[in-house]
Amino acid sequence: MDIFWPAAVSLFVRAIPAHLMAYWPFRDRLRFPLWAALMPVVLIQIGQSLLYGYAAAQTGAGRMMEYGFALVYMAIYFFSVRDNRTKVLFLYLFVTDYVLILRGASVFLEARFFYHPGMNFDSWTSILFNLAALAVSALAVGLGSGLTVALLSPFFAFLLGIGPQLLPIVPSTAVGNLVFVILLGLLAGRRELPLWRSGGALLAAAVCKFAVLYLLVVKLLCAVLPLKEPQIAAFTVMFSYPQLVTALTGGAIGLLLAPALRRAMKRQPL
Repeated sequence: MDIFWPAAVSLFVRAIPAHLMAYWPFRDRLRFPLWAALMPVVLIQIGQSLLYGYAAAQTGAGRMMEYGFALVYMAIYFFSVRDNRTKVLFLYLFVTDYVLILRGASVFLEARFFYHPGMNFDSWTSILFNLAALAVSALAVGLGSGLTVALLSPFFAFLLGIGPQLLPIVPSTAVGNLVFVILLGLLAGRRELPLWRSGGALLAAAVCKFAVLYLLVVKLLCAVLPLKEPQIAAFTVMFSYPQLVTALTGGAIGLLLAPALRRAMKRQPL
């Protein structure tokens, strides 16, 4: 059962930004408010992710389950969006292709840099690409979409048993994500920029995210909460340099993918 939670969270982290990217361009052409259209999708996704984790733990494979649920999501999508069906189908298939490309990149990088005998591709390392999805959401789909993912993902991770099971840390993680998305969206998401300026925006956003998490968790929460020494040591490592590394890596992937996604969706830079 060691693979259960990594597999479940890996699928959830990959899927939620894709759902948001599919619905966001049609947010003013939905039969229901955006939150109401997405609520059943998120609930079904939670159930699917748990089933996927169970299948991966029991049989070592849960891929066929994804294909079955894809038909459910497509049916909900076509029912919710009121627009030209060809356009709706094109965007849905495009977002699906994007998710597959992101998954392929995740598998390649994990196999290249973290290979070990008997490895699987639903490990905690793949969850790094949550930040890449956040960056793409802010840069290519819209700042509001990126903020939604940044705010909700730490709470879903907590509910699914991922990361520190200490509730006061969850809002701190959400604040760090929000800082990252807001800065990256404002500095690099409004127009096409030279690579060096985009890189500078990413560096600023990653450093600020790292600084906010370090101050909130390591300097504040570890000082005021009744934690044991091993917990303090673990949180000090967890919320220090790894946060900077993952933010830079995920943001770099987002910066590379965002221009192509903008052009394919025929949207002007935000």
